[in-house]
Amino acid sequence: MFRLGILLAAAILTGCSTQYGRSDILGLNGYQDRKVSEDRYVIQLSCNDYTSDEKCEAMLRYRAAEITLTNSYDHFIFVNGKPKFNSMLTLKYDFEEEVTLGRGEKPSQNPWAFNAKEVLKNLEFIVKG
Repeated sequence: MFRLGILLAAAILTGCSTQYGRSDILGLNGYQDRKVSEDRYVIQLSCNDYTSDEKCEAMLRYRAAEITLTNSYDHFIFVNGKPKFNSMLTLKYDFEEEVTLGRGEKPSQNPWAFNAKEVLKNLEFIVKG
């Protein structure tokens, strides 16, 4: 009976973490993005506290990769380096990051430049389960 309780609690907590997708109308639990210029976007991501920082960052990278490929680019760069959360309210983390899109090989000297196809391939399991 004790094991069943633990499994049930784990299932409930897993179900509570932020799922990948557009945020709701209130801007909660998901992403929003807006085009700043032809090759720049701002991505906002809201995660609840059941979602690890690592998963939130993976979702942010994944969304940047989707935007990159949808717009016929090859790589993206986090303009400000490692994404950081803006604020921590009760049960919520807010991330906002500006990305620049580029064509061709990603700049090898920039640690915040990512190949969009590789990101989608490598992070799909983490982001979508």
